[in-house]
Amino acid sequence: FYIPVSHSKTSSYNAPAKNSTHNGFDGFTDVMRILLNEAMKIERDHALGAGPYERSAARKGHANGYKPKTVDTRMGRVTVDMPQVRGDVQLYPLTQAWKSIQ
Repeated sequence: FYIPVSHSKTSSYNAPAKNSTHNGFDGFTDVMRILLNEAMKIERDHALGAGPYERSAARKGHANGYKPKTVDTRMGRVTVDMPQVRGDVQLYPLTQAWKSIQ
C-alpha cells in the first residue's frame, strides 16, 4: 500500500499506511483521516481557483488555516482538519457534507 505524494511528505503519509497493513483495520482510521484531509485540500484549492502560494487572476479567496472536526464513522472517531477560507468562495461538496455532520 503506497500513497504517492511529494518526496518531502512521503514518510509522514506512508507511516499510517504501513501501520494499517501490520495492524489490520486498527490503523485504517489514520489512512482514512489522511485521505479525507488531502481530498478537502484539493477541493479547497479548486474552489479558490489557485493552490497554496500560487498567484492567479482567477483566485476567488484565500486559505485561512484549518479547524479540527471530529466525526463518528463505522471505523471509529476520526478527527479531520477542516480547511477554512476567506473571500467569496462557494463551499465544495465534500467539505460541505462534513460541515453538515453534527
